[in-house]
Amino acid sequence: MDFSSFLSSLPIMGYGMAGIFIVMGAIFICISALKRISKK
Repeated sequence: MDFSSFLSSLPIMGYGMAGIFIVMGAIFICISALKRISKK
């Protein structure tokens, strides 16, 4: 395993993980907003 290649790919993996968490947060916000709207 090439350690320098692993270190150079860490920022790309970080952006991917950040994107996943941002999308999950957006879905959670949309679902909670829909629950509040439809509760009435």
